[in-house]
Amino acid sequence: MAEPDEPTQETPDAFTVLVIACPSAVVNACQNAVLAIGAKVHHAELVRDAATAAARVRPLVLVMPRSIYDFDAQEFDHLARDVGGVVMTLPDEGLTKSALKNQLLGCMRDASRIRG
Repeated sequence: MAEPDEPTQETPDAFTVLVIACPSAVVNACQNAVLAIGAKVHHAELVRDAATAAARVRPLVLVMPRSIYDFDAQEFDHLARDVGGVVMTLPDEGLTKSALKNQLLGCMRDASRIRG
């Protein structure tokens, strides 16, 4: 008897970033920012997919626009805590690539310390 189809589960990576509800330019900028350290970037296009994606990949950092975070900050903080990560918000007017990289790598260091 065949097993029912189950969603593919990814092996959690030590250096994973989940970008939530951001345009592809932001996803690409995040990928470029963490390329040198071999981190993986995953994208949840819709906010409603964020919890499932976070549970699957257990990201160090959840990246999202500030306006999305402000909508339900407590829930996003709880989600980050559940997966042993931190939230990084992006200003609605954007960041330079250099500032994005510095902030993202700093958040990854902070989250790595939290996970121990």
